[in-house]
Amino acid sequence: MSSYPQVIRAVNLEVDSLASALLPGFCTVVFAVALLNVLFFSQGAQGLFRDSDTGWHVLNGETILATGMLPRVDTFSYTHGGQPWLAWEWMSDVVLGAAHRIAGLSGVALLAGLAIALTAWGAARLSLSLGGNLFFTAAAMVVLLQTTSIHWLARPHVFSWLFALVFLACAEHKRFLYALPVVACLWANMHGSFLLGPAILFIYGFFGPSLLALLATFINPYGWHLHDHIFTYLQNDYLMDHIAEFRSFSFHSAGAWSVELLLLIAVLGTLALLKQRRFGPALLAVCLLHVSMYSARHLPTTAVILLPLSVAALTREARSWPSLRQMLESSDRAGIIEQ
Repeated sequence: MSSYPQVIRAVNLEVDSLASALLPGFCTVVFAVALLNVLFFSQGAQGLFRDSDTGWHVLNGETILATGMLPRVDTFSYTHGGQPWLAWEWMSDVVLGAAHRIAGLSGVALLAGLAIALTAWGAARLSLSLGGNLFFTAAAMVVLLQTTSIHWLARPHVFSWLFALVFLACAEHKRFLYALPVVACLWANMHGSFLLGPAILFIYGFFGPSLLALLATFINPYGWHLHDHIFTYLQNDYLMDHIAEFRSFSFHSAGAWSVELLLLIAVLGTLALLKQRRFGPALLAVCLLHVSMYSARHLPTTAVILLPLSVAALTREARSWPSLRQMLESSDRAGIIEQ
């Protein structure tokens, strides 16, 4: 009789091992659900092209591939044709243009869908790696997909979500920090949000890697003019007031519930981080909450970064609550968790 508990534990281990071998991991399921959602449900693949900017991104990329040169003047604008122009997302344009060459608009849609699905996969994996509860993470992924869907477009910003996750994961795990300048260089050539990477490292107190990552962003065809262009663009009050995605989110919009949930989870997560004396992530959360309220464009990035941090912080708090301990222990031993 004394060996009976050991037998039960051995059987449970065998069952868990078999389930892990036969069933897809949780993060894999998140990836598949996100990809299906982007390409076939929600607004479908056609929804990725509801913004006209995709057209000139693709055309610019194909032009670069055909000529082997970056454009120096504006060839797309009627009123500013021939004026000096910075193709500041040229590398993303090349990737989109190559996808179009290979498989037409279907290829562009698949590329954007894969980037979005990889973002969801990365956010789920980061949440679990930080100790986030499986059930909490699953609920957060629903909020993540719904919130980011407001910006599911075949445009360069979908690559920036992946770069942000890489910086956050390295900062949280304190690993590969000195490899991040390479990532920063790629980011600077693919999307204008690249300063977020060095900012994350700076807020976490990794000043050396932050400085190196910042310096790496100057490795682009335009040097410091790229940074000047971005600051000038963001300081243009007319653009900020008249481009819809730069204005504050309207809570009268369809799907506003996901944004409300995101903000609630992020605020609770921030309070938990402060209680746990994790001041770096808490400061990052406050900054992102501020910019997300100022501009709807920043809400998806806020979801991608703050949901994994908040889930992990709230899980740490929940483990001290007896009423939730059994549920947490049950999910902890679930064999479908990917580590």
